Amino acid sequence: MRFDDAGGAPVLGGRRDALVTQAGRLVAFDLRRGRVAWERRAGFAGTPAVANGVVYALDGGILVALDESDGRELWRWTPPTIIDSNVIATVDHVFAATRTTTYAPRRRQRQVAWS
Repeated sequence: MRFDDAGGAPVLGGRRDALVTQAGRLVAFDLRRGRVAWERRAGFAGTPAVANGVVYALDGGILVALDESDGRELWRWTPPTIIDSNVIATVDHVFAATRTTTYAPRRRQRQVAWS
């Protein structure tokens, strides 16, 4: 896969990596070695976000948190309605939205602080 085949914008991670979604996959590129570090196949779409070693991405409209080093799933949050926005991660929250509602789950507690 090439970056110009991507479904969302590439995002630079904290491990000298770049993450991107394409055709339902979430792919982590190891920029030092010039190869794919890991990939997950499911319903990934949109632009992921990275904060403190965790990748936040949408898998079929559900927010998932993955370990940046190996792609292992840490947790997932299922919203009342499918999320169809890009994901933004801050120090404390992850932001994602539907067409009508923005959600801000707390990164550590994994519960919505507000919507």
